[in-house]
Amino acid sequence: MSQTRWIAQGPESAPLVFLVEDDADLARCFQLFLQRGGFRTASAETASDGLDGIRTLRPALAIVDLWLRSREGAALQSGADLIRALGEDPALRDLRVIVMTGDVPEPDQFGDRAVQFVAKAAAAADPTRLPDLVRRRLASPPADRRAEAGG
Repeated sequence: MSQTRWIAQGPESAPLVFLVEDDADLARCFQLFLQRGGFRTASAETASDGLDGIRTLRPALAIVDLWLRSREGAALQSGADLIRALGEDPALRDLRVIVMTGDVPEPDQFGDRAVQFVAKAAAAADPTRLPDLVRRRLASPPADRRAEAGG
């Protein structure tokens, strides 16, 4: 994926949300509602490209699809790998993360990472709720270790 994909879209003064989602239609839908909700957005389709984009753009929050498809031989094979990599990077470990998934995994799957879980099916069914979810997560402290299931 080229770095131009990481160009943030939306109001320059708005918080940046970086979306890592391999379903291009779903990613566009989420980006549209986030932009309408007052956020800038950028996206990537793989965990490796997501990590590169997050390191480059330094977003306020990342939304990560837990079960991403990946390129063969890629160092990061899934959204879970990306979340762990974020937690291991001192410059990114406090990044707020929302995990999008069709099923809610055990919070301890990610170690000490502060993540919020959202059922992908529920978010896809009503993407108008996504900007409010992002606002709530941004308002919570980075060290908040709760894993909240919602949709």
